[in-house]
Amino acid sequence: MPATRRRRLLNRRLRAAGRSLQITKAGWLFLVFTLMLGFAAINTGSNLLHLLFGAAMTLIVVSGVLSERNLARASCRIRLAEAVHARTEATIELELTNDSPDRHVLAVAIEQDDDVAAPAEPSRIRPAFAVAIPPRGQIRLGSRLAMPTRGRHELPALVVATSYPFGLFVKRRRLPALPPAVVYPHVHAVTDGPSPAEGAGQREDGSAKASRAGDFYAFRDYVDGDDARHIHWKASARRRQPVVAEHHQPQRHEHWLELALGRSGDPTYEAHVEHLASIAVATSRHGHARTGLRTQAGTVVPLGHGTVHQRRMLEALAFAGSDAA
Repeated sequence: MPATRRRRLLNRRLRAAGRSLQITKAGWLFLVFTLMLGFAAINTGSNLLHLLFGAAMTLIVVSGVLSERNLARASCRIRLAEAVHARTEATIELELTNDSPDRHVLAVAIEQDDDVAAPAEPSRIRPAFAVAIPPRGQIRLGSRLAMPTRGRHELPALVVATSYPFGLFVKRRRLPALPPAVVYPHVHAVTDGPSPAEGAGQREDGSAKASRAGDFYAFRDYVDGDDARHIHWKASARRRQPVVAEHHQPQRHEHWLELALGRSGDPTYEAHVEHLASIAVATSRHGHARTGLRTQAGTVVPLGHGTVHQRRMLEALAFAGSDAA
């Protein structure tokens, strides 16, 4: 069997078992040195060369056994620490666990599996490295995730890798597949969104609206049913009768975002969706406007405000123009 075919067969078997093996530069040099020792020992019959050849082969075997045991003890979980937006790196948390009760896990890295066929626009996860994990211990590492487009996408396949103990080989074990993640549209700074002060403290007819909070509006006589905590005692003492202080009530402005029809992937439509997402995030941060999302066919997301409402808006925009919309 040709050497190339045997190498491919070995790699296929390793991947089928969730393993892959890469020989480092130092490993190639050591293998060449070991083969030279073997040929020299055969040709000269020197016991010393036989001893050195046997020690070198033992080192290779020990390296494989120790690295395999090191990988078998390590497991990893990934958690998204924040919302993922297209073309924007998001923080992720990698939780490495040592499942062994009495052995350390040494010199392991979590990295992306480059053997998996990548899509046309691949996502990337930065590798993270841990020096040591104590028995039954856990360690949390931070990394960064970058997704190219919005929508629901599979996260990159991950492997746990190690070159322990001698750095001759890099052995990798594939981790279980991660659940898909919703990637929100890219968000940028906007200047044409609704003004945060627009509509504040005004009725629809332009007059001020009375309330129990906000800027002072006027005094009125106390009536049965009013909360005693709202009585203005100094004014009541001057008038010799209980009075209640009223205040301006901030009136939230209503702002509808008009989503045009289009197809996901079209540059013009993608720019339109990203602009709407940017306005939705900016409006939510101001907190003075109730926003909604609608199309010509009707309402997609009703009017609302707050963090949960912002997430609904972004999720609706993440699937706009796609078959999942």
